[in-house]
Amino acid sequence: MGSLDANPAAAYAAFAGDVEPFRPLDADDVRSYLHKAVDFVYDYYKSVESLPVLPGVEPGYLLRLLQSAPPSSSAPFDIAMKELREAVVPGMTHWASPNFFAFFPATNSAAAIAGELIASAMNTEERHVRSAWELIKKTTTEIVADAGEDK
Repeated sequence: MGSLDANPAAAYAAFAGDVEPFRPLDADDVRSYLHKAVDFVYDYYKSVESLPVLPGVEPGYLLRLLQSAPPSSSAPFDIAMKELREAVVPGMTHWASPNFFAFFPATNSAAAIAGELIASAMNTEERHVRSAWELIKKTTTEIVADAGEDK
């Protein structure tokens, strides 16, 4: 899927070990990335109770851990996942932790996570779907109202 030429010659100069080109919406990449993402989520939920609930970082800590400027092209998925694990997660408040008492995760469940995954894969952003239904409802209401008027 996708024929976008997203592989400029120097795109991966910073990632010499990465030989895989970026292929937009390649089904095999989707499967591979999802397996890695699911493993990340699984590992996160298995270990979240042992993580400190509140981050032990100083404001601006990410400036020292990430590049000073955004990359000119996409980074390999494994690099993004490594940065997520090593830079982002340590700076998070872990709302999913059973030790976090300021929030009750009533809307977070395995089914909800799976549903979000499927909705995202089908590109059905909830707000767009809701606004489409609102438009349909409004049009129907207006039609019914107009039909009852004497002209």
